[in-house]
Amino acid sequence: MVSKEIELALNNHDFEVLIQIGLNNRDQENFEEAFYCFNKGSEQGHAESQCQLGMLYDLGTGCPQDKEKAFELYKEAAKKSALAQRCLGGMYFYGEYVTQDYYEAKSWYSKAAKQGNMEALAMLGAIAEYGYCGKEDISSAVEMYKFAADQECNTAQGYLGACYFHGNGVEQDYARAAILLENAAIEGNRNAQFLFGVMHYEGLHFEKHAKRGAYWIMLAKNDGHELAQKAWARLKGFE
Repeated sequence: MVSKEIELALNNHDFEVLIQIGLNNRDQENFEEAFYCFNKGSEQGHAESQCQLGMLYDLGTGCPQDKEKAFELYKEAAKKSALAQRCLGGMYFYGEYVTQDYYEAKSWYSKAAKQGNMEALAMLGAIAEYGYCGKEDISSAVEMYKFAADQECNTAQGYLGACYFHGNGVEQDYARAAILLENAAIEGNRNAQFLFGVMHYEGLHFEKHAKRGAYWIMLAKNDGHELAQKAWARLKGFE
């Protein structure tokens, strides 16, 4: 049964309220209700609703996973939505549904970053750091990471923390790495979890604590982090 709040938003064509109701329900894992809100907004051409609906299809939450449908919704929403532009960039970056194309990913990430999307800026940093679209440019990557990390971007904090951990593009600084990696690890960034675990396990900046290190490495391993999986195989007594 549709709530009175949703009915009122629909009757008033107030899609900003409708999408907020959808987001609240999504965050509370009421995915069926979230899907209803986003779908209604999407039917009326509301770009952010289209994007959020695309994300549900992308992940298969509240509906069967459908990457093609997600792509179509992102593409339509990207005419107005920076978030949709970033999501499209992600599909091209990782080769999900579409053929992997770093140049196309960079194009969409650039559009989103110009509108202030910090996740997109962080991914532009990654493209620069690893030379996915030409020559590696760690200097530009660090600059982008720092800017986005200052805006509390989890992805940028993870990448920048890794730079400080390895001394890549910056002077190696385990104290700085620890702060950035912890923030990113808590939010589920698997590479940050792995490196943060290594710091505890090896006693880098922290007092050596094998079990605490193994805990973070295990989280990264369970999320499919390849290096964490290899490291876990060498750990003894923690399974």
